[in-house]
Amino acid sequence: MFYLILTIFFSPVGWSIFLLKKVLLFWKRKREQKDFFTNVCDTSTKCNTSASINYNNPIGRDGSSSHCFTKKLVIATAKIGDYFNQSVIFPFLESFDIVISPVNVPIARQDPRIKKIYNIGEYRQGILKKIQLGFKLSWEGYREVYILVPNSYNLFLGKSIKGAKVKTIHHYNQKWWEILLMVGMERVNHQLENLTIESYLKLVGVEEWKKGQKSVPIVVPKRKIEWSGRFKVGISVSAGNRLKNLPIKIWEDLFKVLEKYPVEYHLFGAVGEEKFGFKISQMDLKNPTIWWIGKVGVEELPYFISHMNLYISSDSGNSYIADTYRIPVITFAGPCFMGEQRPVGDRVLIIPSISPCVPFSFIFKAPYSSPCGNPFQLPAGWEKKLEHFLKTIVQQQARLLPVPKRENRVKA
Repeated sequence: MFYLILTIFFSPVGWSIFLLKKVLLFWKRKREQKDFFTNVCDTSTKCNTSASINYNNPIGRDGSSSHCFTKKLVIATAKIGDYFNQSVIFPFLESFDIVISPVNVPIARQDPRIKKIYNIGEYRQGILKKIQLGFKLSWEGYREVYILVPNSYNLFLGKSIKGAKVKTIHHYNQKWWEILLMVGMERVNHQLENLTIESYLKLVGVEEWKKGQKSVPIVVPKRKIEWSGRFKVGISVSAGNRLKNLPIKIWEDLFKVLEKYPVEYHLFGAVGEEKFGFKISQMDLKNPTIWWIGKVGVEELPYFISHMNLYISSDSGNSYIADTYRIPVITFAGPCFMGEQRPVGDRVLIIPSISPCVPFSFIFKAPYSSPCGNPFQLPAGWEKKLEHFLKTIVQQQARLLPVPKRENRVKA
C-alpha cells in the first residue's frame, strides 16, 4: 500500500525526468546530426545489424556501440536458487542491467552479459534510499524492463521508469495494491500449476521451454583444486529456509544407502551452518568426507557443484545450481510444491512427503513455520527408489575406484 501511494507522488517527477532526458537527447543528437525519433539503434546510420555480440566486451563497457541494442533492465531480487532458474531468460536478452539481491552480486559480476548491477541491499535502508534507486533507474532511459519478483517495491521501481515497456509476473498471491501498481504493464499470468521457468520465458516471448536453457557462467577459482577419481556426492547440509532442513533421521537412512558405494561426500553450506555438517561428519561413515562448509564463496559455487557426480538436498539453492549444469539431483520435497518449481534435468529423483499438510510452501507464498510439525514424512519404500536411482547414476559414470579401506576423515 505504501508503494502505491509513493508511486502516485513520484509519477510526476518520473515523467519530468523522462521529458528532460528526451530534451537533452534531442540536443545531443541534433549536434551529432542524428534522427531524434530513432531508437538507440538506427538502421539508417552506421549500425551493423548483423554483428554478433561479443560477451567478452559487451556494449557500453568500453563506451562503444558497434551494433544495435535496446537498453534493458531485469529486476530479480530473489535468492540463489530462484536466480539460477530466472537465468533461463538471460540468453534472450543478450545484454542488460540488473537489480539484484546482495547474495547474488558475486555471481552476477562474473556474467559478461550484465553491464550494470544495482545491489538492492544498498537501497533498503530508509525511504530516501529507496526513492534514490527509483531516480537512478528513471534516468537511465531503459526501453524494456522485466520484473521477475513482483513485490511492491520492485513494482514501484518499474513504475518509476517512464517510456519503457514493463513486463512482470501476475501470480496467485498478489495483493490488491500490487495489482494497481501493475496497471499499464504487460503481465504473464502465473498459477500454481505453471512451472516458473515457463512463466519467466513467456516474459521474453518464448512459449516453448527446452532443457538446458538455464545459463550462468562458471568462474574457475584462482586456488588449485585437485579432484579425486571417486564418485563425488555433493550434499547441502541445510537450506536458507530452516523449514526445509532435513531431519537427522533421514540423513542416517540416506547414508545407509550411500555407504554401499565407493563414493566421497562433499558437504556444502554457508558460514554459520557448520553445526549441521558436524552432525553428518560424526556419523560412522566409511567413505571420506570433504568439508566445504563456509569455505566456498558464492561466486565459486557453480564451479564446485559442476564437478559433482550427484547432488542431494532438500529444496535448496544449490540443488538448482546443480540442475543448471545438468548434474543428477536427488531432492527431498518436504513442504514445497514441486509442480511449480523443481529441478528439471534428465536425471532427477524427487522424493515426496506424505505429511498431511504438504505442500504448503510455494514460490510466491513461502512460510517459515510448519502448520503440522514435521513436513518430511517420507513414503514407504523411498529407500528402494533411492538405491535404484543411485545405482543407475553410478553405472553411467566411468570414474569409480574400488571400495576403499575403512576410513573416516574430514578434509579442509
